[in-house]
Amino acid sequence: MNNEIKYGKFYFFKKLPHSENLKNSKTFAIRHFSPYGIKIDSSCILFFIKNQNNEIYSLYSLDLKEKKFKKCNTEFNYSKIEFAKQINGKIYIIFSKLYDIENFKDDKKQYESSYLIVYNHKKDVIENKTEIKEILKNPQNIQTVSIKGENYIIYKCMENCHVLKKANNPYILFQGEFLCQNRKPNYYFKLFSTKTNRTKNLEINGIDKKEDVFLGQMENGISLFYKKQNNYKISSYNLENNKKLFEYNAHINAYKIEFILIGENKFLMIYRPYNAPEITIIDTFLVSSKGKIEKIASTKISDKKEGLFKHPFFPNQNYIVLTPERIIFCCGRQNLGTYIYNSKKTYLFNYKANEFKRITDFKYKSYMPKFIKLNDSSFLLYSAESETSLIDFVFSLNRIYKFDLKKGM
Repeated sequence: MNNEIKYGKFYFFKKLPHSENLKNSKTFAIRHFSPYGIKIDSSCILFFIKNQNNEIYSLYSLDLKEKKFKKCNTEFNYSKIEFAKQINGKIYIIFSKLYDIENFKDDKKQYESSYLIVYNHKKDVIENKTEIKEILKNPQNIQTVSIKGENYIIYKCMENCHVLKKANNPYILFQGEFLCQNRKPNYYFKLFSTKTNRTKNLEINGIDKKEDVFLGQMENGISLFYKKQNNYKISSYNLENNKKLFEYNAHINAYKIEFILIGENKFLMIYRPYNAPEITIIDTFLVSSKGKIEKIASTKISDKKEGLFKHPFFPNQNYIVLTPERIIFCCGRQNLGTYIYNSKKTYLFNYKANEFKRITDFKYKSYMPKFIKLNDSSFLLYSAESETSLIDFVFSLNRIYKFDLKKGM
């Protein structure tokens, strides 16, 4: 209560439509049921919400001022949203079609393709549909880049792979595990042009198509890739002239590393060293216009005190960047045996002040939270709200909460 008075608090904002249909659903694929929201402007948010049969995403617009939902005419017959972003006034969405585990019988049939949809929300129509025939290698890392003034969606994929044969634990299907039959997979970085709606390969010297992961593009145009090899090596590139600029070798051995872009040509690297399992370190880096990567701050956090970055569940999407100096972490997950318990603590991180402090409690249990930034001091949070086991997921996807940071924070 004292923290709420001092720093800010959560409060109920609005119920999501159709959520009661999913309240008692149980499935392995919890992520496939989760709603997906995208901010259009200061007064409107679009929500993609699963129907009861888990076959169709219905689309709703939420008026933030009136707090009213309006159902759109367009529906999407796909299993899972991998990516959605507004670019040049249109919504670009990547969907995947996954097999129904219960009805999975054909061991030889290939993994179904993904699709990139261009949706015009003003006219409420789908303007373009492009099939992605390859398998998405890292769907959580689909991003956008600008090359010579043209906006692209960049994603990594692989060819020559088939779905793993039916196993005793079919949940592995949803872990991105694939069996390559008699052929080594081919890896590609793909660029989808939002100008021509066409796809091409990203060809650049120095990129390892198999090992490298795209980290992101800075405001100054420099793009970053990283690889786990050599204790995490981060490389900077200029994609406009196909030139590799600098390398930064972190020289760390850690359980896992999470990268977060925070703006102003800066990013965070969060990790827990093997030799200090009770400590989480947040390093802040600055990328110059020439591509030089420089560590400008480092903050150590005692996990005994905070309990937010427990391995193997790191922040993932459990954060929101309000400003480069104000990043909020909340609803971190903690793995205890076969159950996942949900932390309800909320923290504010400021690299300049070298601070990581608890500001308030999120009063409702939340699994796989998602965030929508409204401005530099407030955001929306929506998700499931129950303790869950790895076998039975119980949903209650019917509430949106708003958080307001106190003025002066």
